Amino acid sequence: MIDQILWEGLWLLGFVVAAAMIFRHLLRQTRSGD
Repeated sequence: MIDQILWEGLWLLGFVVAAAMIFRHLLRQTRSGD
């Protein structure tokens, strides 16, 4: 049961990190003006 919680936490953490990286990349693109 603890393993399942850990796995779900890892999935969520990875998803948040990936979303943050994509968001920063998009912000950088829009800031350059193109």
